[in-house]
Amino acid sequence: MNINERTKEGRSIVDYLREKGLISTAKTDNGREATRRALRELSEGKVTHCRNFDDYLKSVK
Repeated sequence: MNINERTKEGRSIVDYLREKGLISTAKTDNGREATRRALRELSEGKVTHCRNFDDYLKSVK
């Protein structure tokens, strides 16, 4: 069975199966899951704001 993750319904099905532990994110993670996680963290405000690269280096130390 193929599920088109580009559709709203397909994403919902895949998310549900992942939540239930029926699909491993490690097998399907080809960058899309990491991108979704990053966008979710961005929308939740879980990000670090830096003015420049030096500020970034200070924040990760």
